[in-house]
Amino acid sequence: MSTNISKEISEWSNSDLCSWLISRNFRGMAESCKSTGLNGYDLFFITEQILKEEFQIKKFHERQSFLRCVNQLISEQCNYLQ
Repeated sequence: MSTNISKEISEWSNSDLCSWLISRNFRGMAESCKSTGLNGYDLFFITEQILKEEFQIKKFHERQSFLRCVNQLISEQCNYLQ
Protein backbone atom coordinates (compact mmCIF):
# COMPACT_ATOMS: atom_id res chain seq x y z
CA MET A 1 0.00 0.00 0.00
CA SER A 2 1.44 3.32 -1.05
CA THR A 3 0.59 6.76 0.28
CA ASN A 4 -0.31 9.47 -2.21
CA ILE A 5 2.69 11.78 -2.40
CA SER A 6 0.48 14.65 -3.58
CA LYS A 7 -0.85 14.93 -0.03
CA GLU A 8 1.60 17.01 1.97
CA ILE A 9 3.61 14.92 4.40
CA SER A 10 2.91 17.41 7.18
CA GLU A 11 -0.81 16.63 6.73
CA TRP A 12 -0.43 12.85 6.92
CA SER A 13 -2.49 11.19 9.61
CA ASN A 14 -1.13 8.45 11.80
CA SER A 15 -2.74 5.96 9.41
CA ASP A 16 -1.05 7.56 6.37
CA LEU A 17 2.32 7.41 8.09
CA CYS A 18 1.85 3.79 9.14
CA SER A 19 0.88 2.84 5.57
CA TRP A 20 4.02 4.50 4.20
CA LEU A 21 6.19 2.77 6.82
CA ILE A 22 4.72 -0.63 5.96
CA SER A 23 5.23 0.02 2.24
CA ARG A 24 8.93 0.63 2.99
CA ASN A 25 9.24 -2.52 5.13
CA PHE A 26 9.46 -0.67 8.45
CA ARG A 27 6.72 -2.77 10.07
CA GLY A 28 8.18 -2.52 13.58
CA MET A 29 8.36 1.24 13.28
CA ALA A 30 4.77 1.31 11.98
CA GLU A 31 3.61 -0.56 15.09
CA SER A 32 5.47 1.90 17.32
CA CYS A 33 4.05 4.87 15.45
CA LYS A 34 0.55 3.49 15.68
CA SER A 35 0.80 3.15 19.45
CA THR A 36 2.33 6.61 19.93
CA GLY A 37 0.06 8.45 17.49
CA LEU A 38 2.97 9.80 15.42
CA ASN A 39 1.90 11.56 12.21
CA GLY A 40 3.53 12.97 9.09
CA TYR A 41 4.38 16.30 10.69
CA ASP A 42 6.45 14.44 13.29
CA LEU A 43 8.65 12.96 10.54
CA PHE A 44 10.33 16.33 10.10
CA PHE A 45 11.70 16.11 13.65
CA ILE A 46 12.83 12.47 13.80
CA THR A 47 16.53 12.17 14.58
CA GLU A 48 18.91 9.28 14.91
CA GLN A 49 18.88 9.78 18.67
CA ILE A 50 15.08 9.58 18.83
CA LEU A 51 15.12 6.40 16.74
CA LYS A 52 17.70 4.88 19.07
CA GLU A 53 16.27 5.96 22.41
CA GLU A 54 12.51 6.22 21.94
CA PHE A 55 11.95 3.64 19.21
CA GLN A 56 14.69 1.27 20.40
CA ILE A 57 16.23 0.84 16.94
CA LYS A 58 19.59 -0.40 18.08
CA LYS A 59 21.34 -1.05 14.77
CA PHE A 60 23.04 1.94 13.22
CA HIS A 61 22.36 0.84 9.64
CA GLU A 62 18.63 0.46 10.36
CA ARG A 63 18.45 4.00 11.77
CA GLN A 64 20.38 5.33 8.77
CA SER A 65 18.18 3.42 6.35
CA PHE A 66 15.07 4.89 7.93
CA LEU A 67 16.44 8.44 7.84
CA ARG A 68 17.47 8.03 4.18
CA CYS A 69 13.93 6.93 3.31
CA VAL A 70 12.45 9.93 5.13
CA ASN A 71 14.85 12.32 3.38
CA GLN A 72 14.07 10.75 0.02
CA LEU A 73 10.34 11.03 0.66
CA ILE A 74 10.65 14.72 1.56
CA SER A 75 12.84 15.36 -1.49
CA GLU A 76 10.40 13.57 -3.81
CA GLN A 77 7.52 15.58 -2.46
CA CYS A 78 9.40 18.85 -2.88
CA ASN A 79 10.07 17.92 -6.51
CA TYR A 80 6.46 16.88 -7.04
CA LEU A 81 5.04 20.10 -5.60
CA GLN A 82 7.32 22.41 -7.62
